[in-house]
Amino acid sequence: MVACAEYTSCDTCTTNSSLCHWCAFDDACHAIGSIYGCASGVSCYSIDRCVRTSPEPADALPAPVAAMAILITLTICFGCCFSGCMCVARRVKLAFEELLPGSSQQQLPGQQERRRTEHPSALKKKRRPSLGERLTEMKERVGGGRSREPSLDLSDDMDYDLALVENDAMAEAGGELEEAYEGEVERERGGTSKNIACLYNTCWVFYFLALLGTILCCTLALELWPQYPQYNICSDELNWMSIVNGMTSLKTSASFQLLASVYNPNHFDAVVVSGAGIMHHDGVNVGVLNLGEEVRIAGTAITDVLMTATFSAEKWEAAGLTAEYYKGTLSFVVDADVTVKIPALMGGYTYTANWNNFVVDVGDFGDRSLCACQDWDR
Repeated sequence: MVACAEYTSCDTCTTNSSLCHWCAFDDACHAIGSIYGCASGVSCYSIDRCVRTSPEPADALPAPVAAMAILITLTICFGCCFSGCMCVARRVKLAFEELLPGSSQQQLPGQQERRRTEHPSALKKKRRPSLGERLTEMKERVGGGRSREPSLDLSDDMDYDLALVENDAMAEAGGELEEAYEGEVERERGGTSKNIACLYNTCWVFYFLALLGTILCCTLALELWPQYPQYNICSDELNWMSIVNGMTSLKTSASFQLLASVYNPNHFDAVVVSGAGIMHHDGVNVGVLNLGEEVRIAGTAITDVLMTATFSAEKWEAAGLTAEYYKGTLSFVVDADVTVKIPALMGGYTYTANWNNFVVDVGDFGDRSLCACQDWDR
């Protein structure tokens, strides 16, 4: 005859022998009536059907309304600041243009009048006069001077070639005549210093990059906003019946397994390294809760976790928990310390969270929306 302890699954334990049953407190097969087992075995159908073998994908929760309002307000404020900086940059650019030589503020009234009356197309056609044009201009100036001042001795045998050669030598030596002439034409066209124009265009590039970066950061913050996980205790009526009957018949402490479904609404996986807590009922310590080995809680998914609850028979009986169970009013309050590691953050960011007033409802009045089997009496 095969011993009950040799059956390693709930199905083989209850199918191959009528003298064995599967106990939830140590997740093992025991002989019915054994002092090492439990008073009432659990339903194998419930265990096999109601425990997820892998995380079940779920939709991510949107960021809280308060967080959305804060982030959108900050985005608008940053956008207004960037726009204000661009307005200042534009005003500075205009101020530099006004300070440039040849600007409208520094021209004489006659020059301003000439610029207003001169057609824009004439400015574009301005070029350096040719040698013939410059020679003709010099002759006209000499002729005009002779007509205005007849007493001056302005002879026609003036060496124009020598004057032109000297003028050209000065222009070729420094290049100042050509540059000054081109700069004057550029200013008359309303041009701007190349350095100022380049600086202003760079400001525009940084402005658009800053706006794009702010919007992107706001979007990522809303998408990755951290949120607390949600949970349900999913042990059903048969499991709790096994626990209640075991505590009624035993006179010592006993351990049982509780099934919990945990929903992680964040995009990052979390690893629960360790977890332990104290179970209270009406302010009285009636047992302890232990997670056991570390558990990975997948992001945007529902993961089933088996926890071990150890109850003291004396305190159970003194608190009248069996009577409350049959009344349908039994509940526990758990204060737990949980160490959580986020592998995706900074190479494994670890922190310890204190979960106080963690309520465990026993009965069909508890929330079971995350459970694989949502019916209490299945």
